[in-house]
Amino acid sequence: MSETEPIIDSKQQPAWHVVVLSIFSLCTYVPIWFYTAGSRLEKEASRLKDERTLDLAEKNALARLERAGTRKAFTEMTDLHLIISTFLMCLPVINLFVLMRYAAKYATLIPDSQDAYYNWVRNNPTFAAFLVACTFGALVLLNKLPGNWFLLFTLASLPLAVVQSWLNKHWKNYENEEYLARQAFSPLEILIIIAGASLLGMIAINPEINGR
Repeated sequence: MSETEPIIDSKQQPAWHVVVLSIFSLCTYVPIWFYTAGSRLEKEASRLKDERTLDLAEKNALARLERAGTRKAFTEMTDLHLIISTFLMCLPVINLFVLMRYAAKYATLIPDSQDAYYNWVRNNPTFAAFLVACTFGALVLLNKLPGNWFLLFTLASLPLAVVQSWLNKHWKNYENEEYLARQAFSPLEILIIIAGASLLGMIAINPEINGR
């Protein structure tokens, strides 16, 4: 790579980013993550739908998915109805069914590997998604805890990070490990963290803010 050639970021998102941003945003980042993760898939799958328009690199990407046994699952990601589903992700109880549905879809994108865990998830996508949704729902209920312990509900981001790790396996294979996953936060994400840290600090020192 020449010094003047731009560095292209991977479509992967570090799973720990999801956790950090969710905690500092008091989980308001969750619907943002949900839409962004699905949008990346939908956009790429739609772009590669017509094989006649693909260049060599894109055809090679589809070939890798074919060898990994995930091409059919990937090509079905062209119409995910993300706007409606993102809205539903903001509704209690309903969001569990939405998360389960999409997590099951994303689990089918995991390529064949020697890793027993990822192979189990791929072979049991519905059950794996059920566990994700149940864990998410259980952790959200921590917001009923007294005092500042209610902040533990932000740990509901942990099962989402698990789903992100499944997507990362897909993107890593799709990109043939050519691009580096972004580790640094974007300027907007840094602002979210700064604002969130300030809010968390105020909640910690002033219980009246959260009414507890």
